[in-house]
Amino acid sequence: MAVMRVTEVFQAMPSFVLAALIVAMLGAGESRIILVIAALSWPQTARLMRGEVLRVKKLDFVNAARCVGRSEARILLVEIVPNCLATVVALGTLTIAQAILLEASLAYFGLTDPGSISWGRLLTSGQQFIYQAWWLSLFPGLAIFLTVLAFNLFGDSLRRALDPKG
Repeated sequence: MAVMRVTEVFQAMPSFVLAALIVAMLGAGESRIILVIAALSWPQTARLMRGEVLRVKKLDFVNAARCVGRSEARILLVEIVPNCLATVVALGTLTIAQAILLEASLAYFGLTDPGSISWGRLLTSGQQFIYQAWWLSLFPGLAIFLTVLAFNLFGDSLRRALDPKG
């Protein structure tokens, strides 16, 4: 329950605002950006995994494993976790798409390392030439859009493929 309260604190604020605050305080290095994105991405996965475990542990095959005499640890590792992984793996692909958007947003506003190349930074640099050379902003924006769309579609099809209900 304590972990779920911590996840609620992380999810109460918008990810971008929290990321911008953390990056502004710690500085804008590549490793710091990765750590910020990772720190903001885990609550969704933790809440989803907890919900799936609570759902799966009430199913009949888990009760059957208890009746046979299997230990709680074995039931968790052999019965419950494998039946929860499909949903969590699908969420992982969606989390990758969110991480791409968050990094591009931070870079767009100049909150990442100025020496690194980023789609968000490319959008910012092309913005001043939008009337003369519109393609300088179009192609990075299109790359962000298509990459995020691809991860979302991949995650959705992966969820459908791994769904035990078929």
